[in-house]
Order: sequence, then C-alpha cells, then structure tokens
Amino acid sequence: MTNGEGALRIHLFGAFRVIAGGVPIGDPQWARKKARTLVKILALDPSHEASRERLIEMLWPDLDPEAGLNNFHKTLHAARRALEPGLEAGAGSRFLVTRELKLALRAPGGLWVDALEFEARAKAGLESGEPGPIREALDLSAAEFLEEDRLEDWAAIPRERMAALRQELLLGLAAIEERAGNWHVADGLLNQAAVEGPLNEKAHRALMKLHAGRGNRHLALAQFRRCGEILKRELDAEPESATVRLFEQIQAGETGAAPRDPEPVPAPVGPLSAAALPAPARRKFFALAAAGGATLALGAAAMWRAWRPATGRQPIGSLAVLPFQIPRGAAIEHVSEGLVEELISTLSRLPRLRVMARSTVFAYKDKSADPRAAGKAVGVAALLTGTIASDGGSGLRLSVELVDTSDGARLWGNQYPLSTRELSVVQARIANDVAAALAYEFHGDEQKELVPTYSGDPRAHEAYLRGRFHWNQRTETGFRKVIEYFESAIAIDPRYARAFAGLADCHGLLAFSDAPPAENFPKARAMAEKALQLDPRLAEAYTSLAMVKALFDWDWAGAEADFRKAIELNPGHATAHH
Repeated sequence: MTNGEGALRIHLFGAFRVIAGGVPIGDPQWARKKARTLVKILALDPSHEASRERLIEMLWPDLDPEAGLNNFHKTLHAARRALEPGLEAGAGSRFLVTRELKLALRAPGGLWVDALEFEARAKAGLESGEPGPIREALDLSAAEFLEEDRLEDWAAIPRERMAALRQELLLGLAAIEERAGNWHVADGLLNQAAVEGPLNEKAHRALMKLHAGRGNRHLALAQFRRCGEILKRELDAEPESATVRLFEQIQAGETGAAPRDPEPVPAPVGPLSAAALPAPARRKFFALAAAGGATLALGAAAMWRAWRPATGRQPIGSLAVLPFQIPRGAAIEHVSEGLVEELISTLSRLPRLRVMARSTVFAYKDKSADPRAAGKAVGVAALLTGTIASDGGSGLRLSVELVDTSDGARLWGNQYPLSTRELSVVQARIANDVAAALAYEFHGDEQKELVPTYSGDPRAHEAYLRGRFHWNQRTETGFRKVIEYFESAIAIDPRYARAFAGLADCHGLLAFSDAPPAENFPKARAMAEKALQLDPRLAEAYTSLAMVKALFDWDWAGAEADFRKAIELNPGHATAHH
C-alpha cells in the first residue's frame, strides 16, 4: 500500500531512507541536511504535522525569528524538491502541505514510517505475551535509530523513547524464554539489553538472578561488579538499593538454583558457502553469543565436578587455543581470528596457567591438527579448538572442544549459537568456562582478570577486530589500513582504550618504515597515554608506551618500569616479555 503512486516509506532505523512512489530518493537530492531533518521530525510526530514556530525553534534555536523564518522557507523548498524532483515552481506539493501556520507531512498513496511501525508492533507484542511478535518488533529496530543525528538535541527524546522500548522488549522476551526453560536464549537477550542499555539496572539484576538461579554464582557477582563500574564511570553513582540487596542475597547463598539446561544434542555440521552467510549474519556475527557462553559454563563446571574424582586427573596448567575453523569463502575471518587472539590474551592473564602465544598457534591455521601431536609440538597439556558453521538457518554456531593432549581424551565440549551485539561480554564468559573445565583455582581477584575492557558499541568492536586482523598481516599497507579501522572504532566510541593502544602500536612500527620517526613516535606516545588515561590497567598500553621510551627516548629505566608494569598486569603478555 505504500509503494505505489503518491506513497511514502520513511526509514529512520539505520541509514535514513525515503522511498517516494516506489522510487528511492538518493542522497544528492537532499540539497540541505536540514531538509532531511524537517522530514524526520514530521515523520516521528503521530499526527505528522507541527507548527511553523515549533519547527523553527527545533531547527534553528539560536536564530532570531526573522532569520529562522527565512531559513525555514528555504529548507521547506529544498525538502519539497527532494521528495518531488519534478515539482514545478508555484505548484502545490502532495507530500509537504502548509495549512495556516502548520506544516504537515502527507502521502495520498499511504505513509509508512518504520519507527511508528516499531512502536505499534512493540505494544502489540508486549500485550500478546508471545515471543514471535516481540521478535518481529526487535528485528524492525535492529539498526541504530537516527544514526546520523547522534548529537542533535531534537533527536534525544525520540532516541531515548525507542531505546527504552527496545529494553522493555528484550527484558520481556527474556522473561518469556526463561519461563519456557530456554535459559541460554534468555541469557543472550539479557546480555544484549545490558550492552545496549548499560545503565539499565533492571537488565543487570535480571542477569544476576539468571546466573545465580543456574548455579553460576561467580558470574552473578561479576555482573554486579560490572554494573557498579559502569554506574561509577558514567554517572558517578552507586547501584540502586534493589541491586545491592540482590547482590547481598547471592553473596550469602540465599538464591535457589533453577533447573539446569539439558546437554544440547550436537547438530550435524556441513560445508557452508559464502552465499549461505547473508550480509546481516556476517555483520552481526562478531557479537558472539553470550547465550553460548552461559551454556558453556554449565557444561564445563558440571561435567568437571562429576568426572574429575572418578578419573583422578589433576588441574591442567598449560593450554593452546588453536585457530577456529571457518567455512571457505565466509567473510568472518577477522572475527574468528579476533576471538582466538582475545582468548589467548585474556587467559594468559592467569598467573598459573601457561598459554601459548598467537605466533605459535597460528601455524595451525587452516590445518586439521592431531591433538596429541600438536600438544607435543607446542608443549601444552590441553588444546582448545573450535569450528564455526551454519546453524541450519540464517545464523551461525560455534562448536568448542577441550582436549587432553596426553591421551587425546575429550575433556569437555559444547555447541552454542552466535547472536548479535554481545562479543564484548562473551569473551570473559568463555575464558571463565575454560578455566572451570581446566579446574583452575582462582586466588584473590584473579577472576576479575578474565573481564577484558571492550567497547559497549558492537560497531566499534568490529572495527577494532578488523584492525587487528590487518595488523597481523605485518605490512606497511596493512598498517595504514589498520589505522583507518582503529580511528573508525574511536570515532564510534571515543573511550575505547584498546583502539588507542592499537593506534600507538601502528605509529610505533611505522616509524621503522619510510615514515619519519620524529613524526610517528610522538603520535604513538600520545595514543598510548590516552589509552592509559581511559584504562590504567591495560597492559598493551604500557607496552606501547615502553616501546616509545626505549626506541625513541632511550629512556631505559622508564621503558623497563613500563614493561614490568605490563607483565604485572598480564603475566602472559608475550610482547612485553619480548
């Protein structure tokens, strides 16, 4: 009904798009950015109209009335020409109609706005209590709302309204799935809510309850700490009393355990062509499923507790994480490599666990390794391997196995789905799960070391992963590509410390090429110092700064102090030892 003559379709989630009479309006047709904004404001209003004075106040709050009115007329003319390129001078517009002192957005063939459709579907879905309609509403709002208007004052209120509604949908759907016994699905939804709305304590409390109910008390307590850190950093505030009470109850062991998930039945894994991985799945893949991480924790801890006494096996003190296998032609290599590299970095922070460096294990990329032979070759007691494949639909699944290299025995393994927006939280979970399967006994605050600092924005983290992928190519052209990706990550999230540390490394190594050292080393220093300002416990940033002190300043004592600080923070940080 909204694709025919005289119809308008307006998309505000993701890139702004307008389709008039079935024909997309290209960016060059919008002569003025304010013309786009004018259409957005009218599209978001339930009546699709607003007074001239209100529009002028929203668009040009700092101008005097006469100047504002003059700009309004020019902007209205530009908007009409964009929507109707063939509109003759003096002719009336079908879409932007003035009545008295009001401007209205109209479409004789039907007007459809994705944001209003989302609100209607969300309300209907929540009232129905059925997962299907709620998921449909969530899918409609998957992309960022008003992405090109992040800093505009007029967009703040509708943006908050959409975000709050998405939070309500995620929490509501999680509750439905939890009641149905789909614990891993509920876990993924709650983590998505916590990532998208880090200040929403309801999401953090729901996660704490879910973890505690499933017997994962350490994850529940870690979630409380994460919540407190976010509130302190963003608002300089403490958690609500309800959150603190729940923490105290979990700490005292007063929460009852809910039934555990059954062991999933492994699905057949077959070949996957690039065509079987649609673009949305590839883009969203990097947000690896926290759902899987939680299921992983159950299997690891429960199986080890049940099996270790009978076998007499001792805790394992050395590990190699081999490159994960991916389908040929699938555009997800940067994510697969990034996940492996981050697992290595995170697990190497545990002082009594020896983890092989990336340069060692990536010799096994694209190879099928015999566990006993590989274990002997790299000198470790256990191997962690993984395979990524289709889940039979449009999504992906990660299969993980932990193998004892002394006899090839499978210590533990599981399959779990990969979903969206959650790579920033799943890394710590997988590391916790592996440590549990290895029977690693935490001392003091060691478990906190398994919670790396990522960006809360999945787009920033994907850009970071792409940068690290090119970084590992070790070419000057690659480094310049890396700089583009890291700068893109910082543009999305200016507080992303790891991206600043990555930039420091790039500028430091470029100083050894044709680029002037006197130009690049100071840039490397500034980036490393910014990373440490954002995250004083980032070992990589101390290493980057130490490299500048050693190779440019010849400050041996300062370099040694920073290298040692990096090793103190991450005992397995190979670059600092090197």
